[in-house]
Amino acid sequence: MGSFYARSRTVTVRFSESPLGESGLDAYVAPARDVAALFANDRRPATWLPVIAYGDRSALAEAFAFGCRDFLKEPWDVAELDIRLAAVLRDVHPAGEVALTGNRLKTAAGDMLLQPNEARILKALLKARGGVVSREVLYYAIWGKIKNPGSRVVDVHVSALRRKLRGVSGLAITQVRGEGYQLS
Repeated sequence: MGSFYARSRTVTVRFSESPLGESGLDAYVAPARDVAALFANDRRPATWLPVIAYGDRSALAEAFAFGCRDFLKEPWDVAELDIRLAAVLRDVHPAGEVALTGNRLKTAAGDMLLQPNEARILKALLKARGGVVSREVLYYAIWGKIKNPGSRVVDVHVSALRRKLRGVSGLAITQVRGEGYQLS
């Protein structure tokens, strides 16, 4: 484990060949050859932290296919890791007394683990800073494409996220009829 200064903040990173459930980490850095095992459903890191894989360029496509947030092609150095950590951790969104890092929502009351789609929705709502975000934009935030804009699947994920956010100060999702959702 190591701490790095990543563009205006110190981050704690675990270099690992196996998933670790330690709290207090900001990211995992793992060899690309072990990414498939790291992301297997029964071994997925309990904290759902962002994973940066490293290795030979031939493993790049597979690492991203398994869900890595970034990839370090060998040879790499700490300066490159610093830049990539800063980019990955830009997804940390302060909102009053809460921060979203990967799929982990930090609140004054403690940490909350969100499902990946819930975290993507919350991230899109946080970026809008109180503005209305359409269902189509949220659908795109989840799947990276607009396949079935009439689907109610976004509403299902928003509903689940609302249940998790009950009692979290400053995070209430409201529906704006005919337009989408907004964080208030």
